Amino acid sequence: MPELLKLPAACWLAEAEAGALLLTATGHLQRHLHETYARHRAEQGLVAWDTPAILTWHAWLERMWQERLLAGADGAEPTVLLHAAQSTTLWQQVLTADVRTRDLLHLGGLARQAEAAWTLLHAWDLGAAVAGARGGRPEETHFAAWARSYGEQTERRGWCDGARLPGHVARWIAGGALPVPGRILLAGFDAFDPAQGRVLEALALRGSVCVELEPPACGASGTDGTLQRVACVDAEAEVEAAARWARAQLDAGATTVGIVVQGLEGRAGQVERVFRDLLAPDAALPGADERSLPYHLSLGPALADVPLVRGALRLLRLVGPAMALEPLEAALLVPYLGGAAAERERRGLLVTRLRKLGDPAVTLDTVTRQAAQSCPELARHLGAAMQLLARLPARQSYAAWAQACTDLLRALGWPGHGEGGRTLSSVEFLAYERWRDLLDELCGLDLVLPPTERGEALTRLHELATGTPFLPPSDPAPVQILGHLEAAGLAFDRLWVLGMDDADWPRPPQPNPLLPLAVQRARGLPRASAERELRFAERVTARLQGAAPRVVMSHAEQQGAARLGPSPLIAALPLVSLESPGMPTQQRLADQLRQHLLANRCSEPRGNEPLRALPSGTAQHSGTSIFSDMAACPFRAQARHRLGAEDAPLPEPGLSPADHGSLLHAVLQRVWRSLGNQAALQAQSESALTAQLKEAIKSALNEFRSGHGRVTPALAQLESERLERLARALLELERTQRSPFAVTASEQAVETTVGGLQVRLRMDRVDTLAGGGRVLLDYKSGQAYPKQWLGERPEAPQLPLYAIAHPAPPVALAFVRVHSDEVGFAGVAARDVGIPGVLACQDWKAGQKALAEPGTAGSRQLDNRPTKAQCTGTGASGATITWDDLLARWRQVLGSLGERFRAGQAAVDPQKSACEYCPLPALCRIDEQGSLARADEGAADGDIPEQEGGDDA
Repeated sequence: MPELLKLPAACWLAEAEAGALLLTATGHLQRHLHETYARHRAEQGLVAWDTPAILTWHAWLERMWQERLLAGADGAEPTVLLHAAQSTTLWQQVLTADVRTRDLLHLGGLARQAEAAWTLLHAWDLGAAVAGARGGRPEETHFAAWARSYGEQTERRGWCDGARLPGHVARWIAGGALPVPGRILLAGFDAFDPAQGRVLEALALRGSVCVELEPPACGASGTDGTLQRVACVDAEAEVEAAARWARAQLDAGATTVGIVVQGLEGRAGQVERVFRDLLAPDAALPGADERSLPYHLSLGPALADVPLVRGALRLLRLVGPAMALEPLEAALLVPYLGGAAAERERRGLLVTRLRKLGDPAVTLDTVTRQAAQSCPELARHLGAAMQLLARLPARQSYAAWAQACTDLLRALGWPGHGEGGRTLSSVEFLAYERWRDLLDELCGLDLVLPPTERGEALTRLHELATGTPFLPPSDPAPVQILGHLEAAGLAFDRLWVLGMDDADWPRPPQPNPLLPLAVQRARGLPRASAERELRFAERVTARLQGAAPRVVMSHAEQQGAARLGPSPLIAALPLVSLESPGMPTQQRLADQLRQHLLANRCSEPRGNEPLRALPSGTAQHSGTSIFSDMAACPFRAQARHRLGAEDAPLPEPGLSPADHGSLLHAVLQRVWRSLGNQAALQAQSESALTAQLKEAIKSALNEFRSGHGRVTPALAQLESERLERLARALLELERTQRSPFAVTASEQAVETTVGGLQVRLRMDRVDTLAGGGRVLLDYKSGQAYPKQWLGERPEAPQLPLYAIAHPAPPVALAFVRVHSDEVGFAGVAARDVGIPGVLACQDWKAGQKALAEPGTAGSRQLDNRPTKAQCTGTGASGATITWDDLLARWRQVLGSLGERFRAGQAAVDPQKSACEYCPLPALCRIDEQGSLARADEGAADGDIPEQEGGDDA
């Protein structure tokens, strides 16, 4: 490594004007120098000038490679420079060929680790040490073998990679095969590795003058500067404090504010969120210009996370075999899909229809048929893509797949800037251009990979997009958010450095596990030892402390349960409190909005104005769900049954609980349709009943399969066994423990008027007793209890509705509970009807209490156990409540619910626990209004909870 001349940082402009070559350590510094040079020339009154020779170190090495090829390379020299994806892929092939690693789950991660070790090997001249690693750790021995295989393959084929590029360039320069510049300025380098040193030495031997620019010295570490330390509660508070401080510096007139974040790559999302909230809250509004933000983050997102490219990747997965609904929906709602703007609402409804089909995976052909009904533009694009896909071969080259991706996206109308689409912003257009570059990289994989299938090609494309950062050019921003390496060579008016705690600065050692540890420490490789990291941290800290006249260095005091202190490199700095002058306490936008809403909130929630009243006799086809929703929450009832708000959950593989219940209903309906009464059941032999059950189950499953198509033979077998087990247990109970009865109706449709609403009901089953009287039964595959029929807002109003709607008043209502834990009845009757679990009305303690105190026994209070004094079975006057009283009470309560629904009452007033499974919390915004807290306050206050079924004992 030659001794480099030193030059003050301010002299670089004159050197650039004179034609010197500037080589920078980072791309960020390169862009900064170009912008500074352009401003300098414009201030001189020029309108045009020669572009200065400012390149990153790696870009200059690649330029030297191209010049050597153009000059005519020697036949023994490599002629192909591998890009990163090609090199990584080749490492994966080397590892796959090794029987010790081919079956690893994370082969890609090991390949990247091996590639990093290969780069260190050449940068620090470790070839001999690695080649001789035979008695060391197994990892070192394995890597030595992989390195030999990789090196032999690339040399045999005439390939070079980025790790060996400096060595080739140094050799060509020393041998006179390349022209050299007269003067080279090096900017932003904290240190040079041996490979860089060889290049600089070759340049010096050829007569080039290599000069290193000194870091800017703005005075904070001197007598005229201000250097302070700030301690924050945690990392989030530290970022917020820095953002508030940056805002205050801008308001005070600073033109360049630096925010340096130690470990920025792991905190970029958090930093971006906080700075956007505090410095540019209006950037979230539609139409905001991303390029005019007051801050610039040096670390951009992965290209795969940019919306335009993410949409392209989703669309390419769309045109294929059956897709799971969730990724399918994401693809259908991509705003860059052709015609998305014109059909936005209709495509949202299409997604709901697809969910209602009940299949967790849907084919593109099914989607196209459904789309043809309401989204013709979408159907046209999907049809064109399907035709194109049908003509593609099963296997082809990566270049052919890249062209196929372009054709498929064009057929789908991506990126959607045509008719019926949207205009691309400048950032979106840059992402579009970067996507085209990505497809070129995909084509390059043909060099190292054979032809492949479409799925593998898409996987490779996604990996490329995930590993490619996207950092579009932006307008000059006064606040620069950088990592400590990107800040090298820059100067600021004000600077805040985050993450200077004793756990992360100096950084803990993290040597490469594939290289000999002793060799790494002896040579001083990056991250190899604590001593090496301390020296590095000292250099970086000193550079940052001199990069602005006023510098703040901060650290968190806590990370999870661990306590943190300041780094020993900043512990001696004067500690400044966040409440001291100059440390602003500006709140984030979300906190300001929250306080504003709380300060201006009314004592009662707004939005409880009723909807337009419905005329008496209005027909509603929703049946009992209107009354159950009205009892649970009036807003939910109006939103679902008048405004059409609904939730269509994603279908699950197999059968849902609702499917299990529907099948059980269908089997029992078929069995009783054949038997008719208890006598016929008792007359059946065991074998005949078994045959009848199996036939009913087979018929029910066939009918279900024809409508849903997702019952596999294995699933049908399991469901058949479940249905037979439950149905047999119920039939045995009804055969041996019930008084004689006949099943006179099953799935009977009834229309009635309740509270001015015409509703259509469907009763599960109606039994007629031998001594007269009808029993209404409702099958339940979950928990159900008669106490759910009580109160002003009953939780389960179905059977009471059936009771008041039936032409002849029934003598009993009962749930038929059929599930794996229990098969039995739970109900109430006018008298003893000979059904186990069905109580006579006068023995129903909860019902007697509720009817005796109708003003205070709403369903919110019925979840609590009454005291013995309250469970007398009599009303306030001492008279026992009769069955007729119970029916009359249900007519009153249900009629009132119907009238309130018809009147348009829509208050957000949920029952306790009604919100737990409600599909509409985002629509009513109950958490913002505090209704849930009021519901909890209105619940019972400390009584012992009643045991399930205890009121029926």
